[in-house]
Amino acid sequence: MNERMEQRLGGLAKAALDARAVSPEVAAKLAQARQRAVAHAGARRGFNPLRWLSEQFGAHPAAWGAGLAFGLAVVVGGTWQWQHARAVDPSLDLQLLADEAPLDIYVSNDFDKWTTATN
Repeated sequence: MNERMEQRLGGLAKAALDARAVSPEVAAKLAQARQRAVAHAGARRGFNPLRWLSEQFGAHPAAWGAGLAFGLAVVVGGTWQWQHARAVDPSLDLQLLADEAPLDIYVSNDFDKWTTATN
């Protein structure tokens, strides 16, 4: 069924339902159902990142693809940076173990400067 047919069928159903009066019992049940639905919708209004993303980008493949590519680049770059920041120069360890480092380097506050100057 196409959209025009759905709108026409919806209009006919609305006209048929509006033509009949609703009993007080049915009106009360409808009001209770509406109140429960509003309370339920209000209770679920916490922040949901997936819902926010779908509202921002919809189902457009280019937007999701760009977001995934950016996220992957951040993860790979962050991992690379983290590994290189933790890397220890093996020659520095060898110099410290072999006692070839100057003695004043152990008490100096410029230890980082000495290690970068010797590398």
